[in-house]
Amino acid sequence: MLQSFVGGSGTRTAASGAPGASGAPGSFAGQVGQRAPSLDGQALIQTRSTSVTISGAVPAELAGVEGYSVRLYASVGDGQAQPVRDATIGTTSLFTIRNVKLEPGRNTFTVTIVGQDGEGTASAPQTWVLDTTKPKITLTAPAGGSTVNRPTVEIDGTTQPGATVTALNGANAASATTVADAKGRFTMEVQVEVGSNAINVTATDPAGNVATTQVTVIGGTGRLRVDLKASATHITISDLPRTLVLVGTVLDPDGKPLAGVVVAFTLNLTGLPPLSGQATTDANGRATFPTTVPAGTEVGQGLATATTSTGPYGDASAPLLKIFVVR
Repeated sequence: MLQSFVGGSGTRTAASGAPGASGAPGSFAGQVGQRAPSLDGQALIQTRSTSVTISGAVPAELAGVEGYSVRLYASVGDGQAQPVRDATIGTTSLFTIRNVKLEPGRNTFTVTIVGQDGEGTASAPQTWVLDTTKPKITLTAPAGGSTVNRPTVEIDGTTQPGATVTALNGANAASATTVADAKGRFTMEVQVEVGSNAINVTATDPAGNVATTQVTVIGGTGRLRVDLKASATHITISDLPRTLVLVGTVLDPDGKPLAGVVVAFTLNLTGLPPLSGQATTDANGRATFPTTVPAGTEVGQGLATATTSTGPYGDASAPLLKIFVVR
C-alpha cells in the first residue's frame, strides 16, 4: 500500500510499511509530512548575478537525522518546476545550496524535504529576477550649458522605477540622492558653484546594474533683484493732494518673479516726514504701495526706495527712484 504526500511539484508516495508511515512520533510522515521547509530572504529578489546561493531551514526535529535531504525545484518564467538538486540535511536545521544557476528573467524556487518515506510539502516560493541590463537615464532638466543664478540646480528626469539615483557635482563634491517613483520619475537639487559644474547622475536599479550620465551647468553670479517704478515721477504742486503708486517687482536670481515676499517702501519728499508702508508680492512678483502726496509738499526732489529680505536669496534693494515736485 502507498501513502500520499502532497508536495510542491505533485503528489509523492511512500510505502506504508516504511518508517514513519503510521504517523508515529519522530517519524517523517507524522511530524514533517505537512510541515514545509522555509527559504531565507524576500519573496522577490532582483540580481545581476548569474548564480546565487539558496538558503533556508527545515523543521528543527530533522536536524542531524540521517536519511533526509532538501530538494530544490526551479521554474523559469511560466514554465513547470523541475528538480535542480538535493542537499543533505546536516546537524542543524539550516541548509545552504550554492552556485544555483539563473536564467534571464524570473527564476522561481521552492524546496521540499525528501526521505525514505516520501516527499513533503513545498516551501513558499521565492523568485529571483536575473536582470543584467543597465537602466536608461533621461534628463529633462536642466539643459546642458545653461546658466544657473541660484545656489542650487534642480535635476529632473526618468529612469527605471525603483532605481536609486544620485547626483554628484564635481565642482564642489555636493551630492543628492533619491529613488525613482513607480513611473521612473525623479527630481533633486544639488548645490552649484560659480563657473562650470559638471554633474554626474548615476542610477542603480534594484538588481544592482549601474548607469551614469553627465550634465554641465554654469553657476552664475546673479542675485536677488528689486525693480521700482512709480505711477508718476513728476508731480505738479497744483495737483496736490494726489495718489502716487509705487510698484516693486522682485525677481529671483534666475530672473523669475518671486511671489509671497514682503517689500518695504519709503518715499521721502521735501517738507514731509517719510511716507512708508509694506506690501506682499503677487504671482507676478509685484508688490503695490499706494500713498497720498498731500497739499503742502514743497517743490523739490524726493527719493523712493524699495527693499526686501528673503531666506533663500538674502536681501535686495531697488536703485533709488527720483520723484520731483514741480510748480
